[in-house]
Amino acid sequence: MASRKGIITFGLVSIPVELHVAARPLGIAGNLLHAPCQGRIRQQWHCPTCERTVERGELVRGYPANGSYVILEDHELEQLEAASSRAIDVVEFVDASEVSSLYLETSYYVTPQEDTERAYEVLMAALTEARKAAVVRFVASGRQNYAVIHAVEGVLVLHTLYYRDEVRTLETTWKRPTPHPEEVRLARDFIGALARSFDPAQYRDEYRERLAALIQARAQGQTVALPPAAASPAKVINLMEALRQSVEQVRKPAKAEAGRGAPPPAKESERPARAKGGRRGRVA
Repeated sequence: MASRKGIITFGLVSIPVELHVAARPLGIAGNLLHAPCQGRIRQQWHCPTCERTVERGELVRGYPANGSYVILEDHELEQLEAASSRAIDVVEFVDASEVSSLYLETSYYVTPQEDTERAYEVLMAALTEARKAAVVRFVASGRQNYAVIHAVEGVLVLHTLYYRDEVRTLETTWKRPTPHPEEVRLARDFIGALARSFDPAQYRDEYRERLAALIQARAQGQTVALPPAAASPAKVINLMEALRQSVEQVRKPAKAEAGRGAPPPAKESERPARAKGGRRGRVA
């Protein structure tokens, strides 16, 4: 089900599309209960000025200004949003690699509405061949949004962007020692030994799996032994030696796997004899 509809416009071309949420965090949510009766706690709004609980219908939206609040009605906010373009307007095209992951917020699949598939496929093919991403602008949820659209595995994907002033500036500083070339080489060897093709299907939320198993067991009246706490990593005393041992640890499984798959080397007596000139001769 589409979360919203829109129209991508670039130049004189418009493509009616639908946005589908592409990713969302999964977890096992719990509720706050009153311990003696296990009744679920209900959230309430309390006004400290009137010293009483207020209902939702009594709430209005206020914006701080000059030490007080300006009250805006819902219809005013809706009209203000309606005055802005509802289209997903292309502002410019950029290299997809230039968009820092710091600015990526929420991901959506972008799919064409009926009878607009050809224009959609043209845009996707052009973005793929040019290796570009489209920077777009649209209004939704009471704010103007910027986003990037690029082609991913045969579909257009839209990532909403944080604004520059929404991304915090890192204020922490640290010493910048120059790495030893041998340390960098060992670190690169470690990276190379664990390098794989990216496959998100192999990553699992093991904590969520353990939590689900614990909840299910408790619901069935079973007692479950909780796993021991993971040991804290040892403090590195000798960085060079730690890197060298790390490389050896990741290489051992690879060597063992290769050894199981390869046939054992032939004994000297089992190897075919070679005639003069390097050609293989027949064994009498």
